[in-house]
Amino acid sequence: MLLFFLFETATLLFAAGTLSFLVHTVEKLTAFDFAVCILLIKLTLASAIPMTLGFFRQLDTRAIVVSSIILSAMGAWALGQNSASLVQAQLFLHASYAALDPLTGIIILLTLSSLAPLFISNIGRVNEWDTAFSIKYAIDWLKKKTTPYTMDFEYSSYWECRLSVPLLCQREFGDSRALLVFAQLEPLVLFWFATVSIATHLGIPPYLSLLLGWHSIAIQNFWGEACGLTNIKNDIIYNSGILTVVLGALLLFQEQNQISLSNQAVPVIFISLGAAFALTKYSAIALLPAMAVLSIFAAYLSQGYDKAATVIMAFGYAAAAACLLSGHFYLKNWIKFGSPLYPVRITTGVVNLPGIYDLRGTSILETALNRDTRNKTIRHLIGKHEFKGPMMFPLGIAWIGTIVLTAMYASLVPAFALAGDISHINWSTWLVAAISTVSFLAYLGSFGSSSSWGNPGDLFHMNRLHFNKVCHSQP
Repeated sequence: MLLFFLFETATLLFAAGTLSFLVHTVEKLTAFDFAVCILLIKLTLASAIPMTLGFFRQLDTRAIVVSSIILSAMGAWALGQNSASLVQAQLFLHASYAALDPLTGIIILLTLSSLAPLFISNIGRVNEWDTAFSIKYAIDWLKKKTTPYTMDFEYSSYWECRLSVPLLCQREFGDSRALLVFAQLEPLVLFWFATVSIATHLGIPPYLSLLLGWHSIAIQNFWGEACGLTNIKNDIIYNSGILTVVLGALLLFQEQNQISLSNQAVPVIFISLGAAFALTKYSAIALLPAMAVLSIFAAYLSQGYDKAATVIMAFGYAAAAACLLSGHFYLKNWIKFGSPLYPVRITTGVVNLPGIYDLRGTSILETALNRDTRNKTIRHLIGKHEFKGPMMFPLGIAWIGTIVLTAMYASLVPAFALAGDISHINWSTWLVAAISTVSFLAYLGSFGSSSSWGNPGDLFHMNRLHFNKVCHSQP
């Protein structure tokens, strides 16, 4: 237990120290942006350090202790050097949360209280079979002391490396399984902060932003059954990674300065570290480039070529960093098996990538087009599965309606832009709406999506964000 909290404290201290160097680089950061940055850096350290130690076959308790001491010393030094910058940051200036009034306090208490039962109810045995395999693979990897490339699956094991420290503590000291749940709780908190941050930057009222964040983690169906804390895989961190990429794109888009590593470090950190976690799922291979193209498109139409060039450069920095952190697992598969997406077999048009799993016909889009499964698929999409019981059916209809309206808005804005009438377009709102639409289409077309009917967090809440932005926009 002591080793685990030593490591967690060290990564947190180093993340805070890193942030102290960056608080002066972006003009419009909120307190929630700073929280996202700290959590994202901390989670990256907690994954990257065990992964790196694993590649050198040195992942043991002694290496974790030494790493923790070094991280703590560097973090404390950075905080000491930049304490004045932290004081001058004025975290609450742009988010209208300077005073903690009773309503805001109640919403924050609701958020904390919603996390408690999720945490307590998941300390027991693992019931989800895929999670059990992921834990077994990580435990076997720790026993063998081999590189992360030798885990008994060929997907990216970047997130499993994060789970290695609590598993190591359990193995060496008999610590509680609650440590694993704590490790999975962090991306859930990151998801909440990222949701609130995006809502704030879209101009959604503060109380509604907080409620949207609370809603994103409080639904038992969403986190308990679909991809809940019992699922010690990569579902939550994938969704959180996608949202932090969106947040980074928004900050990058709203910033007026020219891009450089000095004045745009925070947006680049959000995009790169978020993308590294998103790449733990193969669907990110298609989704992340689409998000980059949409960001560049919005930058070009709204502020011209120079702004588009700055966005391209930022995404270039981010892509390089994300590849160093987790993209190399795809390169390993390409070299070893001839396909970056191994073990999934891809045979679409001219693309023919080898694999042992043929998942054709398993996407929601394919089952919706199949006459035999069409009715069942439509019922699931509307809500009879997502929202159990006939009384909740109208909520499913409203959800589909929101997605359709978001897609219509995302499609119509470029038409107005091509016609030359762009004076009244809020490009930040359009960017989130467009990414939401592309994300939803990617979800429908993803192999295996019809076998998992969990609410897709990377797009589900962004649709709500866009919907509420439109409803509450000032004329």
